[in-house]
Amino acid sequence: MEKNEDVTILKTPLYVSPRTGDPHTIWQHVRIAAFAENGRVLYEEFGKWEIVGPDGVERGDFGDIDTWRRNNQLAQAGFHQAMLAWLENDSRPPGTHLERSLHEWAVVSALYQSALEHCPVELDGFDPPHDLVERYRAAQDR
Repeated sequence: MEKNEDVTILKTPLYVSPRTGDPHTIWQHVRIAAFAENGRVLYEEFGKWEIVGPDGVERGDFGDIDTWRRNNQLAQAGFHQAMLAWLENDSRPPGTHLERSLHEWAVVSALYQSALEHCPVELDGFDPPHDLVERYRAAQDR
């Protein structure tokens, strides 16, 4: 669990996270919940989603495995279209472009660093310490 003065985020890793979807699989495991002063959000892979805020509640579910397969096929098609568009025009990199992915990884690493240090982390020039994961695990065990 991560907490700062505004938001608490609960993330559960693979083997200890609640099962969603088929209970006999080990890959239907994603559950993310974030709690803030004015509301919360919940997302479960192959399950439900919910957004609660000052203006009310929105909720739904992602359907069954067949719905997931259809959505996955659409996502894969969109990915391939984005790759082809990038090949045709260098100024249109897809969301999985390495430079963008490295930036996203830096953001996630900075979030962990910020949670450990209890202060903001400047992204410009941020180089995560080599022991970041070990330090984070040690903090979780406290």
